[in-house]
Amino acid sequence: MNLNKIIEFAAIGIGGLSLFLASFLVFALSAGIPASQVAIVGGLFPEPEVSKQASSGEVIDGAMPGIVEKTMDDILISHLDRLPTFTIQSPFADDEMAELIDKLKSTKLAYEEGVRNIEEREDALIKRDANLDEKDRILKDHMAALDRREAEMRLVQMELDNGIRVADAAKEAEWATIATGFGGDNYKQHAERLVGYKAEESAMILKYLEADQRQNITDVLAAEDFREIMAAYSKVAE
Repeated sequence: MNLNKIIEFAAIGIGGLSLFLASFLVFALSAGIPASQVAIVGGLFPEPEVSKQASSGEVIDGAMPGIVEKTMDDILISHLDRLPTFTIQSPFADDEMAELIDKLKSTKLAYEEGVRNIEEREDALIKRDANLDEKDRILKDHMAALDRREAEMRLVQMELDNGIRVADAAKEAEWATIATGFGGDNYKQHAERLVGYKAEESAMILKYLEADQRQNITDVLAAEDFREIMAAYSKVAE
């Protein structure tokens, strides 16, 4: 390493040390410490004259005469006062800023209006759902009532059908009993009695006669009576 480099490094070291000592001294002085009492560099400054009270060692209000003590808040305020003030230029002009604020307010109002509309729609949907649920419940009640009514009607219909069958069976038995009175070979007398009934009744009597007995009685019927009675018989004989 040549001499120029050594001198350069030495100059840098001395400059750095000087800067540190100067900063240390400035901070100590701003804290209210006399320069003569600062460590390291205090010997470079003469000690100030002390009053007789100070030389005698008397203390006034807990502090040495001639020395003003500062609190930490005072020290911080004194340093903050020395900081430079920065001003940031607004990217908007006054009219542009006012227009931007108006747009933001309009956007906020539109958003709030949209939120209110959504809430109103939600309330309407909730009420509609409740109304639909009520209608559905009423419809189900009506359907259940109709099902019960239909079951009752089926039961009544079954009872009617049974009653009709019973009545029909009773009538069938009655006509079968009457038909027993048309036995024997007195066919002309049987034909005269048969004509005394209505055509439908005569047909029921013929229904319960044996085929040969029916044939013998109808053979002696007059032509007009025969046609009328046999037309009725064709219906009940099916």
